[in-house]
Amino acid sequence: MNTRATLHVNDEYNHFHLKTERIRTTVILAVIQNAIKFTHEGHIEFGYEINGEMLEFYVLDTGTGIPE
Repeated sequence: MNTRATLHVNDEYNHFHLKTERIRTTVILAVIQNAIKFTHEGHIEFGYEINGEMLEFYVLDTGTGIPE
């Protein structure tokens, strides 16, 4: 396995407390776990962006993906 993982943190908001429903946390963790599971070569990038009052998480990877 030759995979690189990167966490992108917004310098302006590098420390905050997130209070949300357990299901949302479960979904975010599942997406990250799938990226790790299916990316055998390449990279995984995880981070967040502030969009108004919304905190938007993202995961980008070079894994096999879901067939169309």
